[in-house]
Amino acid sequence: MGGLSGRSRMLSSVDGLTGASDTTEAILIQKRPPWILVALIASVVVGEVIGNVVGIGDSLMAVLRIACAPVAYIGLTSYWILAHRPGEVILARSSKLTARAIEVAERWPAPLNASLNSAILSKKVELGDSQYYVARGFVGRFGKIVNGG
Repeated sequence: MGGLSGRSRMLSSVDGLTGASDTTEAILIQKRPPWILVALIASVVVGEVIGNVVGIGDSLMAVLRIACAPVAYIGLTSYWILAHRPGEVILARSSKLTARAIEVAERWPAPLNASLNSAILSKKVELGDSQYYVARGFVGRFGKIVNGG
């Protein structure tokens, strides 16, 4: 699938998992644990302590400070693809490194009753029993997916 856009890769991978060829829209969404902020702060503190104990130089200490939070954030965040096929909405687990569906987790009939709420730098939505985050740039496509195209 080299050379495909992220959207094309998502559509193609959902089609591959469902055995269909009619996925019309897909977006990448995130799922994060509610305690992620505590984990991010703890990762920075642990990085600071390790840096001080080991006694690394100022330059390496700056790199460690900058790297701790993003590494923890990426590690604790799971990525999902929300897609629309005629008559249904599909939630599929995504690879962390590529926007490619690796497993169908949920299927709902379309249209799906789901609304977006404000969050920091994104929008959040309840799907099933879980809370997910949608990038603000995907809000229009999210509406197309849950409302049936």
